[in-house]
Amino acid sequence: MTAATVGMDVVEVLRGTTAGPVLVAAGAAGGVAVIATVVAVVVWWHDGAARRGAEVGDSWRTQRVPRVDGVTVSLALALATSTLEAGLLVVDGAGTGNRWLVAVAVRLAVLAAVAAVHRDGLRHQRPALPWTVRAGLVLVLLVTAALGAPATALSGRLWWAATGVVGLLVLVGVLWGVLVAADRLAPAGAAVALIVLLGAPLAVWSAPDAVPPHHQERVVVDGMVLDLTFAPVQVGTNEAHLYAFDREGRSVPVTDVHLAVAGVPGSEHPMFEVSPDHHLSYALQLPAGPPWTVSVTLRGADERHREVTLHLDRP
Repeated sequence: MTAATVGMDVVEVLRGTTAGPVLVAAGAAGGVAVIATVVAVVVWWHDGAARRGAEVGDSWRTQRVPRVDGVTVSLALALATSTLEAGLLVVDGAGTGNRWLVAVAVRLAVLAAVAAVHRDGLRHQRPALPWTVRAGLVLVLLVTAALGAPATALSGRLWWAATGVVGLLVLVGVLWGVLVAADRLAPAGAAVALIVLLGAPLAVWSAPDAVPPHHQERVVVDGMVLDLTFAPVQVGTNEAHLYAFDREGRSVPVTDVHLAVAGVPGSEHPMFEVSPDHHLSYALQLPAGPPWTVSVTLRGADERHREVTLHLDRP
């Protein structure tokens, strides 16, 4: 049957992301910003506890204000990486309604306020903030760190992000105790070391994958709309996705979905069902010599068989 091609936006297939290079960079910066924020929370909390413990003998009031302390360093790094993350999001086109950007902006405001209060307290030898206030600010920072994580890296599931941030908090707390309480590193050095050591792998993990070269096409056949994507469209093994919709954009189930390459005997194979409306193949083999002609056959809920033929070339 003849399929009519219509205009379409790029859908989120290809392992769930359509990230461009700026968004990939924002995801990497966001990973480091999360670590820097968690480290700043741990260092700031420990600093407040130490100062309150020292208040009993008022010995802290006679200490000179350090030029560089662990809280200042960790807060400065958290502010710097969060600012970079926000800037990249703005460059990528994120607006005021973007959840990720809003979370980063709130985090920036709280970090700046905490930094100002901390330095003012040291300069004028004021006691640490009450633990209830500190706990509230810590909670805001941790929530915005979780909300600010790239949705593409976390599949949009906040509870995954929250669990990850809490796990990071525990890990950083343990490492901080080992490094600082055991007098292995000064607080400022320990803060930098933790951000570098933990931030690098998280940056790699949290950065969304850039979209590979691909061919994407939407076709309408017998009242059914099919979104078809092939990547990386080169000789050898390729990935193929099929999404099925009705004309109103509602997902519709399809079964008996097969994929084949014209002129290649034995190339026909079933596509794996991810969900009733989404099928994929990681076994599409394209022979040497583009362009290629591929055909997709399927059966709809109305039991009618449909066939779509597409012509592929190198992107």
